[in-house]
Amino acid sequence: MHQLLCVVVLLISAVPFCNGNQSANVYKDTRIVGGFDADIRELPYQVSLQYFNQHFCGGSLITTSFVLSAAHCFPSGSNSNPLWYSVKVGGNSTKDNDGIRVDMCSVKVHENYNSSTIDNDISIIKLCSNLTLSSTVQTIVLAQRKIYVAGNLAIVSGWGYEAENGNVSSNLKAALVPMTTKQYCQKAYSSMINITNNMICAGFEEGGKDACQGDSGGPLVCNNMLIGIVSFGSGCARKDYPGVYTNVANYIKWIQNNSDYQPLNNSTKDIPLQWFLILLVSLIIASFHS
Repeated sequence: MHQLLCVVVLLISAVPFCNGNQSANVYKDTRIVGGFDADIRELPYQVSLQYFNQHFCGGSLITTSFVLSAAHCFPSGSNSNPLWYSVKVGGNSTKDNDGIRVDMCSVKVHENYNSSTIDNDISIIKLCSNLTLSSTVQTIVLAQRKIYVAGNLAIVSGWGYEAENGNVSSNLKAALVPMTTKQYCQKAYSSMINITNNMICAGFEEGGKDACQGDSGGPLVCNNMLIGIVSFGSGCARKDYPGVYTNVANYIKWIQNNSDYQPLNNSTKDIPLQWFLILLVSLIIASFHS
């Protein structure tokens, strides 16, 4: 079993995951600190955004032709020249001998992104060719509503610095971080920046595990759904400063309007499994008597 799965098994009895019931300066371009080696087969939605073939940000594959990332990854906004950029998929490393490189056709940065407040920190990238899905290349479903409570663990991943002001990781890393309340996060950043409803936060009060320089735009995943985009933080993994993420659920319509993403039909998601099975069995029995 891969290392990521082993860590999840070891922690599951101690800390609730997203489907559980338990309730300085601001830096953009954040990466993984205090994490562990991950495998792209366990995080096949993770992609590397590259500038002249060098990793600079993360992203999440949401369809075979669109990637979701952060607005601040593109300082020139939607005018960023796609000829300078590419997307690397399906690899544990950002190097050319691992995975597939795809040209970037266009970038759409949210029209209300504000680099001072870091609000609406979201962008959509259109690939020049459709990807073929495989064990190392998969799309991820977007959360359409809040699916966690404070204390639930989520997974953040990327190729960023392994310590504040440290070195870039050559291999994919991941960390398990607990979601926090908005009130706790707002108090932490009250002297720096306003935490809006378009932001969610995750991190340990004691610090030690976080995203850091270079993980920006990468995924925060809970219950196999993308809930956040790595946005900013005060340093990396500092005590009492959780990482801040773009709240994906607030942007479903915007994402639909700017890509070919179609949300899943969740009309039966809240029906208890036992009632669903009873209904299914009843229909089968009825078919025999008709």
